[in-house]
Amino acid sequence: MINVSSCFWFKPQPPRGARPEIPSRDLPVEERFAYYRGILEANEGVFEPGTPALLGLRGLAPDNERHDSAQNIGPYNDTLVLLHRQPDGSPLLKEFRGSTHAGQKSSSLSPGGVAQLRPGNFKTIDHGNHNDMPSWHFVTLGGADEGPAWRDVTKAGYISSQEQAKAERGGCTATAILLHNGVNQDHGRSIGCQTLPPVSMQEFIDTIGEHTPFKYTLVDANQPTPK
Repeated sequence: MINVSSCFWFKPQPPRGARPEIPSRDLPVEERFAYYRGILEANEGVFEPGTPALLGLRGLAPDNERHDSAQNIGPYNDTLVLLHRQPDGSPLLKEFRGSTHAGQKSSSLSPGGVAQLRPGNFKTIDHGNHNDMPSWHFVTLGGADEGPAWRDVTKAGYISSQEQAKAERGGCTATAILLHNGVNQDHGRSIGCQTLPPVSMQEFIDTIGEHTPFKYTLVDANQPTPK
């Protein structure tokens, strides 16, 4: 006889070779959870049942509307997906409209150009309050504060291919990249951090707890999922 709870652990083939999408909310939560987990793991992310995982889909909003991933300002138009397991083993899945890009073109705090965190895998540590809410600090899997980044040197609100190439050749990094309250309701106040609007940030905090660490996998949703 099959234990029904074991069905929550099935792992279909990841959507490799196709761009990520937002699965229909008419699908069972188990299928949507497995789809997102497939994207995470195809991008070398690791899902551990006891640790929450956050998947950032840059360039793709929760309504499946796409925008240029190189945009580095603008409204909350990316998707942040929280994946976790309930105590009974059932999947916990929440999709948030947020930003994996900056919210402003320039800042005296970032004289070399506003940063954009490059896709990859990270872990988090508690950062205490930021903008009046708990926040988390992204570090590399090895624990380094310097995360790989691109910079908007021209202050255009856009990361050009030339800026990307220059940053990659020079090993450009950014420090103090957080997940934090974006303050504004329509766009995040950020010079490189990942942000959620206040109501969504509070829901995120209420869901995982104020000090719970989690893993983060950021992908460019306009690129095919690796095969």
